[in-house]
Amino acid sequence: MGLAYHHIPVEWGAPTPQDFDAFVAVMQQNHDKRVLVHCAANYRASAFYGLYAMQNLGWSEAQADALRATLWQRQYPVWDAFIQQMKERIKAGQP
Repeated sequence: MGLAYHHIPVEWGAPTPQDFDAFVAVMQQNHDKRVLVHCAANYRASAFYGLYAMQNLGWSEAQADALRATLWQRQYPVWDAFIQQMKERIKAGQP
């Protein structure tokens, strides 16, 4: 079917900026293609895609939060802290 698969292993209890950077790199390499982003529960994928869209597609923080809110049914402190860290990095204009 012509699909390319890119595996980005992200430890659920310890997401890192490097994990997000790997996601961004794959998305940028495929910017001109249709992309299916997935993970087992869609938590990592939705968090990373919302952050990517803030950084690269002009989404507001509210839009990114709204995407995640449709899927995340409760708080995950490690991920809440990670997402906030990445938002601050994006707002500061850091890659």
